[in-house]
Amino acid sequence: MIRLHAFLSFILLASTTSGAWYNPYPPSRPVTRYVPVKAEYPLGTDDVETYGGSAPTCGQATEQVTEPGINDVVTTKNVTWSPLLRQVTLGLSALDVDKANNIRVRARTTNLKPDGASIQVDTWGNTKLYWADSNYVAWGECASTLEHGTLHTYEEKVWSKYVKFSEYYDAPPTVVVSFYHLDLKPTGNAWRVRAYANDITTTGFTVGAESWASSEAYAVGVSWIAVPANSTTFRAGSYSTSALHDWRNPSQLHSKALAFSSPLQHNPSVFTGLNYIDMANDRNLRIKLTQDSISGAGFTWHIDSWFDSKIMVASASYLAW
Repeated sequence: MIRLHAFLSFILLASTTSGAWYNPYPPSRPVTRYVPVKAEYPLGTDDVETYGGSAPTCGQATEQVTEPGINDVVTTKNVTWSPLLRQVTLGLSALDVDKANNIRVRARTTNLKPDGASIQVDTWGNTKLYWADSNYVAWGECASTLEHGTLHTYEEKVWSKYVKFSEYYDAPPTVVVSFYHLDLKPTGNAWRVRAYANDITTTGFTVGAESWASSEAYAVGVSWIAVPANSTTFRAGSYSTSALHDWRNPSQLHSKALAFSSPLQHNPSVFTGLNYIDMANDRNLRIKLTQDSISGAGFTWHIDSWFDSKIMVASASYLAW
């Protein structure tokens, strides 16, 4: 008798907890569950004046389900927000994928409407996906305050491209990048992939993705967000396990306090997304991002693995507001 276990949760990023996550379930047949969620960012007077009465809304979609032998996992959540929705930026924040075949995971939005959309995480082919998280930023009427976009290496047939900003900046902005789509081949001795934003100027930058050494990537989807250097509302940057240990000494649990360049006047929402993975591929790819101790001064980040998986290097980007 096959038992089907399902767990679907939604949590605001401000309430996530740290530590290793242990998944007892094998991969699943396609499953769709709908959970209505409304999340609004409490605006202050300065935000209303500066950003037209709106700010991003942030949340997390996650699914773990099971039925052995059937591997296409579909996770769908209905998310509603205010004000009127324009676009959604996605960032993969957790993966638990079997080592036997390609790492194939994608996050995407469907049923985009003025008051919400469905966020879906799925796999395809012979990949066995045990669990995945996708964080999101939903851009409402303030979409013009932060430029954002994507690069998909397969659809666009390029591994990097130059992005020209719609308007000049007074100083080069901070550009954060994260994965929303991965298709990695199990070659060589490790899963290696990174997303990057290089040559950032006041007029544009180069966004790209790559693997290296003996690793191969078939396709990578990259989300990017540009944050003005003088922004009083947003803080952005990246963090990495390389701040804690050398890649030759892989480990499972990583945690470090991060201080914003200047403090915010409230406890912010925080969006995070993976942008660099270097992990041995003789074991399942297991990695997750969490954060805690969130305040106007900063937060504590965690990049963890579990069971027998270990991280040589992993990095992530963040946007706080």
